[in-house]
Amino acid sequence: MLSPFVRSGCYQVWIGAGSGSQSVLDAMDRQVKVEQVRTMIRLCKKRGLETRTFIMLGYPGET
Repeated sequence: MLSPFVRSGCYQVWIGAGSGSQSVLDAMDRQVKVEQVRTMIRLCKKRGLETRTFIMLGYPGET
């Protein structure tokens, strides 16, 4: 899945994680699991890709 990125010279991937909290992701209706984000970060790392994430802070209900 990541081979085309690596072959094209891509060295960094930004992931729109939204939050590191599953309850906040659910409140955002992101339809993604924290473990999916972690898995993608691990896969990118194995392929030598740097990863960055977009995280929202202060989402309503977040403590």
